[in-house]
Amino acid sequence: MTLADIAAKCQSLAFATLDTAAELDARSRDGDVHYQGAQKLANEALDRAEIVYALATLLDRLARVPMANSYPPYVDAAQRLADLAGVDL
Repeated sequence: MTLADIAAKCQSLAFATLDTAAELDARSRDGDVHYQGAQKLANEALDRAEIVYALATLLDRLARVPMANSYPPYVDAAQRLADLAGVDL
């Protein structure tokens, strides 16, 4: 796995999480009783999406550096960071 692969997975998760946050936000605004507290969940999902997207951006830029994309220490660190962010590799 390369830094570019990890960045792509992070970006994919960030966009999926943003979609979930938007749906939760819409349901909380509709006043659906089953979605009480959905606004709090939407805010948490939005925060997580921002963190994961920032990681994706960082890794994407680092992957463009010659020889860094598959450099083992960078890939290992990126995998650990993605794991901490909740990205399923």
